[in-house]
Order: sequence, then C-alpha cells, then structure tokens
Amino acid sequence: MGGVFDPKRPLSSPSVIAVTATQSLRGKGLGPLIDSFDQVIRFNNHVAGGEHADDIGSKVTIWASSIATDTVNDPTPYCPDNCRKIWYRPREMKPPGWSQIPLSIEQELMKLLGQPAGWPTTGLLSLYYLSRDFPVIHTAGWWKADRFAGYIWERGKDYYFDGPSHVAFREIALYREWVSEGRIVEID
Repeated sequence: MGGVFDPKRPLSSPSVIAVTATQSLRGKGLGPLIDSFDQVIRFNNHVAGGEHADDIGSKVTIWASSIATDTVNDPTPYCPDNCRKIWYRPREMKPPGWSQIPLSIEQELMKLLGQPAGWPTTGLLSLYYLSRDFPVIHTAGWWKADRFAGYIWERGKDYYFDGPSHVAFREIALYREWVSEGRIVEID
C-alpha cells in the first residue's frame, strides 16, 4: 500500500520531507524525525525551529516561496545561506539567487487539477516540481481531510481556499492520489 510510513524501513536516499506550517504537528514530537531527512522543504513564511522545534524540526534545505515581501530580500529567518531557494511566481521575475518554477510546470499541474483559472498552492506546485528530482517525497502536516475541513469550518469559505486563486478540494484529491501511488509518504 503506497504512502504509508514505516519508521522501521530505511529512508530512500536522498530522503526528502516537505513540512507545512500547520499547528497539527504541535505536540507530536516529530522534530527529530523531520530533521533526520537529507532534504527538508518548507514554504512561504514558515520559520523552522524556535519554541516548536521538538514538533516541527529546525532544518531547512529547500525553501519555496510565492510571497513577494521583504522575506524575498532577506530570507534569513526562513532559509539559511546554504538553502536552495525556489520562487513560485512563474509570471514574475525571480529574485536574484533563486531558482524559478517554470510556467510550463504550473500549466501541467493546472491540467492535472482540471483548473481553468487561478493557480495551485505553493506547496502542491513545489511537490509536483520537486518530484522530478525526488521520486518519493515524505510529508508532515499536509492535507488530512479532517484537518482541512476543520480549517474551512473555522474560517469559512474564503478567497484562498475556495475562490479564484486555489481550488483546494481538487488539490486535496490530487495529493491523495499521489499518496495512493506511493509518490507521497505521510509521516503523521
């Protein structure tokens, strides 16, 4: 069965994990496991470590961002000097020193999503893009139906999750498909 994490099985080499900035990881003590991966991917304004390092880890080797703020000019809190920076705004000029996800990759993903307008989330697009380098990507804090439904219920229907920018339920379905295929392995 694909996508099932077995802590007794050795990790593939290089081992890769994508960690979201979710409160669902708090209290789980996954920080040491997350930091044991060769590559640790984080997104946007997700600051690793700090008071929650025991739960979310502190390692960052790849940082994908779509946020055009001061974080781009000074990514230090999010991405150490040796961290690979990936810019997800294919229609905009990338900042100096960053890799850019090509527009063609975004368009491929949009077709998979059946999404005629808007754009995919930074996380899903980054997983799709990085799957070319890493055939198996582990995840922590990603879309579990109960977590996501609770989030929607708390915030209500909004622009980010169910509006013109992202079609979240299509993204969740595609993510779940990748889990069932074994391309994504969830650790939580």
